[in-house]
Amino acid sequence: MYRRILLAVDGSFHAEAAARYAIHLACACGAELFVVHMGESAAGRESVDRVVWYADSRGLDVHGIVETGAVVPAIEAIVRREQIDLTVASLRHFFKKTIIKDLMASLPCSLLAIRVAHLGRLTHLKKILVPVIGGMESDERAYLTSKLANVFKGTVTALHVRMVSRSGFMRLTHEKKDIARVHARKRVKEFVDTLSSYGVAAEIKTAIVSDATDAIVREAAAGKYDLIILGASRRDFLKQLIRGNPVERILEKAPCDVIVWRPVK
Repeated sequence: MYRRILLAVDGSFHAEAAARYAIHLACACGAELFVVHMGESAAGRESVDRVVWYADSRGLDVHGIVETGAVVPAIEAIVRREQIDLTVASLRHFFKKTIIKDLMASLPCSLLAIRVAHLGRLTHLKKILVPVIGGMESDERAYLTSKLANVFKGTVTALHVRMVSRSGFMRLTHEKKDIARVHARKRVKEFVDTLSSYGVAAEIKTAIVSDATDAIVREAAAGKYDLIILGASRRDFLKQLIRGNPVERILEKAPCDVIVWRPVK
């Protein structure tokens, strides 16, 4: 699924920590890796050299690219020119809100925006939490989750978050409640079954809440997870990023690494 991966770095520690995710994914997928820095800073150029050297030592087919100019148009041009399937970047330092918003809106490939909470924990990525909200589940997120779980021999928990209003839930008829439960179970089952087809078993937990952010952060803290994989559509992510809810709140509050995955469509 991922044959060509673009990794954007800016010379920061967090960007290089996020780079390890891209390198591990590229190894797991047998993908070609393109390490890109936009700008003229010495730190950025050195970062490209370090990441390329490390990726090459892992046996990857890797290319370093340093360009100048406007960040978003230049990265989009590289994505189109090199037929990139997945772009990976850190959410700290390299990306400001305007840049990540524009990349989410314009890139014709899937995108992983990564917030690294603990720079040394990636080698101990043993517990992965995957919130299942609404209709965002797809074969691609199961594929991504399975690759990370297999690389680190980690366990996966699918947290099904059922959103209800504090007042509206109690007014639902029994028939509507039953329909909602059946629909919810179907979404979770489809994700877990797809994950299983990639050789990864998942535990299922359910949270019926009025605030998805709090439920996800509480579970991440209580279960001592190492990584949360959030799914967001292009439209929903832009809306949530602008409003600061719930993606940005999870990024701020979660006690572990967070990957925000936006699929190509």
